[in-house]
Amino acid sequence: MRVCFHINIPSFHQEDLFYTLSKKVDLLVRYESDLPDERKKLGWSSELKGYKYVFEREMKLFERYSLGEFDYHIISGFPGSIKNLIKIIKANKSKKIFFQSEYPGDVSKKWLIAGKLFKNIVNKKKIYLLGIGEEIRNYWLKIGVNENLIFPWAYFIDKKCKEENFKSSINSDIIFVGQLIHRKGIDILLKSFSIIANKITNNLILVGEGKDREKISNIIKELKLQERVKVLGSIPSNIIQEKIATSSLLILPSRFDGWGVVTNEAILNNVPVIVSDKCGSKELVEKLKTGYVFNSENYNDLSNKTIDILTNFEKWNYFKENCRKYSNLINTYSAANYLIDLLKNVKDGIDKKIVTPWFI
Repeated sequence: MRVCFHINIPSFHQEDLFYTLSKKVDLLVRYESDLPDERKKLGWSSELKGYKYVFEREMKLFERYSLGEFDYHIISGFPGSIKNLIKIIKANKSKKIFFQSEYPGDVSKKWLIAGKLFKNIVNKKKIYLLGIGEEIRNYWLKIGVNENLIFPWAYFIDKKCKEENFKSSINSDIIFVGQLIHRKGIDILLKSFSIIANKITNNLILVGEGKDREKISNIIKELKLQERVKVLGSIPSNIIQEKIATSSLLILPSRFDGWGVVTNEAILNNVPVIVSDKCGSKELVEKLKTGYVFNSENYNDLSNKTIDILTNFEKWNYFKENCRKYSNLINTYSAANYLIDLLKNVKDGIDKKIVTPWFI
């Protein structure tokens, strides 16, 4: 089986999967460009090891889309990659084509126009869609995509920490990992923590960098939380899991997140999670029962659910044990096998009975 992924930039969110998948199929990843400086400043890194890849700049023009030796093409990114999709369809008429995407947020008029074009192409050419999170799958259904062409998908990484070296307790720090920007909802988390701090002894650490760092520092001062909240800045992506693994709880309070791979990192390291209902990764928390989903913007709901977990050892341990029990359903080995099953089945018509591993 020969598979080609078409991706905009390298991402540690997908490299583990590519490494695992390359052991099972003949894989090539075509990158449009290298990792930009702003991503590197956020702690992103990309090793590009263990699988075959090529950058578009290294390819001749006629080679960029006509990769005829591959049986399957998987294109990433709605709506920005529709042009790529059209070019790849034209150049690979007899091949099976998949399209993966998360929900990109605000839907503008331009986005709606792109959606109509996309729907027509997908239904006519029978393009199979891998929807990262419930929102993008619902959107595709809303614009009229044939439901038999849509399948659940996600971001997948592997556990990096040895459990015996990194342990947490119910009294360990609460952790947030992500950009320090308005969309990530850190102000909501801090308002919530001003309530939480009166009920529990856990401290809060914020891992990440961003344009709102000074604003966040001011909110911490206004709420008189300087002794309870630490802003660590960005840390290398390869050691983020170590910080998560020693925490009691991970909170992702985003106003919007297409997915939120830190949710995977927490579950893989047996750390319960609270995410907002605007995060794509909420489906992991709901289906695997590894924590709570709170109503976005509602800091009282967040504080109540945080206190409920961290003042009840049985509940905290229940979520923690579910992380341990089900983490193998979201590792890259499980994801690779699921994807290969999907690819095999499109040859003779898709089999809707294929089980999504994390849908339990």
